[in-house]
Amino acid sequence: RAGRTRGVDVLAVAGGDGTGSPERNGSPRPPDGGDRERVVLGVVSAGFDALVNERANGWRWPRGRARYVLAVARELPVRPRTTYRLVVDGVPETRDALLVAMANTSSFGGGMRIAPDADAGDGHLDLVVVDPLPAWEIARVFPRVFSGTHVDHPAVSVRRARSVEVAVVEEDRGHEHRGDEHREDEHRRGEERSVTGLPVYGDGERLGTLPLAVRVRPRGLRVLA
Repeated sequence: RAGRTRGVDVLAVAGGDGTGSPERNGSPRPPDGGDRERVVLGVVSAGFDALVNERANGWRWPRGRARYVLAVARELPVRPRTTYRLVVDGVPETRDALLVAMANTSSFGGGMRIAPDADAGDGHLDLVVVDPLPAWEIARVFPRVFSGTHVDHPAVSVRRARSVEVAVVEEDRGHEHRGDEHREDEHRRGEERSVTGLPVYGDGERLGTLPLAVRVRPRGLRVLA
């Protein structure tokens, strides 16, 4: 309760159908309001990693890291190629990306070190953006996320920011050549998801859907150790 009163390190303001408990997440608005505020201590993500998280959360087995590894394998064939509009510290940009993650701490999802240099006490987010990659390259690079060395890959960029806004401009799921029937089916799924919005995850829980704005509250949480 004291943490909610004083504020915490990261505040995610997400539209859509956020399903987290308002009491648990410190939401100051009723659940049927428009935009919602959610408190997140670790990582907020959208794109491929959020879809993996959503799939993994629907399984009771396997547990731990194996669940996320299997979810990655299941999402690879239908991964999104998404065009995002980002506003980073007030500066807009548009870019294609596989995923966008805003990290206050270094790890999420069963020990994946998505932002290995993130420091919860520095008053900044580490913004991680991964460019679109073929499935075989994702499979090759993915194991490196557990050690944090994936950030050395040329498709991965990391920078620090105090505020980040994320919105979907365009999304295409099923862009790989998998036969006319598969392409049609995945194209329909892509259209459907672009209407409802891509899911957003924070600290392993679904916050809602894009668009999203995240900002840091420096020194907002006191930790007793």
